[in-house]
Amino acid sequence: MFKLGVLVVGQSPRPEVELEFDRLVPDTKIVQRGCLDGLTRDEISELAPKHNEQSLFTRLPSGEGVSLSKRAVTLLGSKQLDILEGSGVNIVVVLCTGEFSQWSDREALMPSRILQHFVQGLKPAGHLGILSPLEQQIPATRERWAAAGHHLSIFALSPNASTAEAEAIARKFAENPPDLLVFDCVSYTRSIKKVVCDSVRRPGVLAITAIARSAAELFE
Repeated sequence: MFKLGVLVVGQSPRPEVELEFDRLVPDTKIVQRGCLDGLTRDEISELAPKHNEQSLFTRLPSGEGVSLSKRAVTLLGSKQLDILEGSGVNIVVVLCTGEFSQWSDREALMPSRILQHFVQGLKPAGHLGILSPLEQQIPATRERWAAAGHHLSIFALSPNASTAEAEAIARKFAENPPDLLVFDCVSYTRSIKKVVCDSVRRPGVLAITAIARSAAELFE
C-alpha cells in the first residue's frame, strides 16, 4: 500500500485532514506528524507570535484554532520532517500554504507551490478573491499572490468562523465579485467554501482538496 506522510503545522492527529485524503486518495495509508507533537497546551500558548513575527494559523486536534509564530513552527517542524522522511513513506506533504524557505531543499510537496500553480492553470489572469486566516497574514499573502499579475481582493476569515461570519465576508467579496475564490489555508473546509461560494456566486479552490488531488496524481 502507498504511504503518504503528512506534516501538519499544529499537532496530530487531524481527523478532518485524514478524512479529506481518504476521500480523494483512497487505498492509501496516511502517516501524520505535527510540528507541535509532544507539546502541552501551555507550551503551545508560548509559541504565539511576538511583536512583528510572521504568523501561522492551525487547528488543534480539539478543533481549537490558534495563531503561532512561523519561526517557532519551522524550527520544531524540521525535526518532525526528518522523522517522516525516515519512516518509509513514499511522499511527504507539508500541509500549510505558507512558504518555508528553510525547507526548499526537501523533496516534500509544498502546498504554496501546488496551490499557486493550480490556480494559475485555472485562471491565468483576472480577479482573484483570496481568503486568509489572520489579518496580520494579509501583507505576506498579497506578496505571494501578486507575482502572477492578478488583481487581488483579500479578506481575513478564520477557518473556524461561524456561518454568519463567512456570510459577512462573502458580502464584502460580492461588492466587486472576483472571477475565482481561493481558500488559502489547509484548515478551510468544504462547508465554509460552500457558504462563501454560494453567497458570492463564484467558483472557489480549496487548498486541502487541491493538494490531495495533486498528490494523488503521483501514484494513482
